[in-house]
Formats: sequence, structure tokens, C-alpha cells
Amino acid sequence: QYIIHKKFKYQIIGQKCKKVNLNDLEQKLRQIPYIARAEVYRDNVTGTINIKIWFRKPLAKFYINDKAFFVDSSGYVFPVMPGKSPYCLVINTNRAFNKKINIKNTLKLTDIVDSSKSEIYKAFVLSKYINEDNFLKTFITQIYINNGQFELVPRVGDFTIILGDFNDYQKKFENLKTFLNYIDRIGWNKYSQINLSYLNQIVCTKK
Repeated sequence: QYIIHKKFKYQIIGQKCKKVNLNDLEQKLRQIPYIARAEVYRDNVTGTINIKIWFRKPLAKFYINDKAFFVDSSGYVFPVMPGKSPYCLVINTNRAFNKKINIKNTLKLTDIVDSSKSEIYKAFVLSKYINEDNFLKTFITQIYINNGQFELVPRVGDFTIILGDFNDYQKKFENLKTFLNYIDRIGWNKYSQINLSYLNQIVCTKK
């Protein structure tokens, strides 16, 4: 309602319904980066104008090159809404990428990364996998990109999880879930690091 009122109050408020250009209003709503879908139609019985809006749901919040932006599950990039901070996975890195990121409107993640082989895109794939797993979605809060390697920050436990490179990430996550059942029995404060880099073994660092 705030977005509609701010952008279109002079087009709608005080105007006769028949003078409001519904198609134009609908197209302008669809251009707002936070909106995934919009429908505008007139109720012929009551004469009222109805507006239906479906907002984009952030999959992950990226912090890249001093820029913060959201990405949804379809790979669409959109700006962070001022004053709004919905919970989602956080992805950041300590290195700067050569490509300038300029988030002015809705665009695909592939428009701001070099290719699907880039670290940013791989982090997006990891975030989708985490979000689709009920346990991982509640357990992992952050992905940190560290020179081609991926580190995970858990919600529970004072330790860092080293995922390693992107290869075989599904198997690594399965290994992690199996190992966490073991930790649940011996205690969550025994290790400072869980390293999943090696596919057939998990290397742990004791505190």
C-alpha cells in the first residue's frame, strides 16, 4: 500500500475510475523491482479498482563490492528496500570483483556475473540448495566466499564449517547432516572447525 500510495496517488486518488488507465498502472507496477507480478482490474459491479500484487521473496542477501542486494529463487536481483530487512541467508566475501555492480532495477543474476562458473553464481546455487532443505534452511545463516572456497556460518554451535570448493556440494551437505547427529551426542562446543573439503572424510579441529 505504501508503494502504491507513494508512486501513484496522483494517478488514482480523486480520479474517476473510468479515467484511470488500468493497463498503464499495471505496467508501471510491474516495473517496481520488489514486485514479481501485478494485476489491476475494475470491478464492474461496484466500480472499484482492484490491485493485486505478488512481492518478490528474497532467497539470499548479497554483500558484493560494497553493494547490498537481494536475489530471489529465480535468480532475479533487486535492491534492498529501505527500512525493510526480511530474514534470509547472507552471502558475502572479502574480495572485490572486477565487474561493477549497479542495481537500479530488476535484472537476472547472470547479468552482473561473468558466467555460471563465477563464485557469486555458485553461492547462489548453494543458497538455493540450502533453502530447499528444511534442516539446512534453519541451520545455516551465512555463506562466506573466500578465494573460491565456501565457508558456512551455523545458527547453533561456536564453530566454522568449511565447505571447500563447489564440487560435490550435495554430498558434502549430506556428510554434514550425518556428522551433526554425532555432535548432538558429544556436545556442540568440542570443535572450532568442521572441514568438509575432502569428499570421503570430515576433518575437525578441536578447541
